[in-house]
Amino acid sequence: MSEVDPDPVAVARGEVGEVVGKLKQSDKRLRAVHQNLVDAAAKVEKELGDEEDNDVLTEIRSVIECVLADSLGPAIRDLETASLYGIKNRARSGGREDRPHK
Repeated sequence: MSEVDPDPVAVARGEVGEVVGKLKQSDKRLRAVHQNLVDAAAKVEKELGDEEDNDVLTEIRSVIECVLADSLGPAIRDLETASLYGIKNRARSGGREDRPHK
C-alpha cells in the first residue's frame, strides 16, 4: 500500500488556519487588555489624580489600538482570504484549484 503525499495547498490552508486562530486569540487578549486599561485610567484619574500613570496608560492603549487596527486586524483578514483561495470555484472546475491572478 503506497502512501499518498498530502496536498500542499490543503496543508498550507490548514497551517494558515491555525495561525489565524492564534492571531484571533491574540486580538481578543489585546482587546481585553485595552478595556482593562480604559477602566484603570478612569480609576487612576478619579481616585489618585496621577497624571503620569494616566499618560502611560493612554500611551499603551494607543499602541494597542494601532496594532489592532493597522497590523493584527489586516493580517487576520488577509490570511483568512489567502487560506480560501480557490475553494469557491473548486467544485465548479471539477476539483481543479483556481489560483488568484497576480
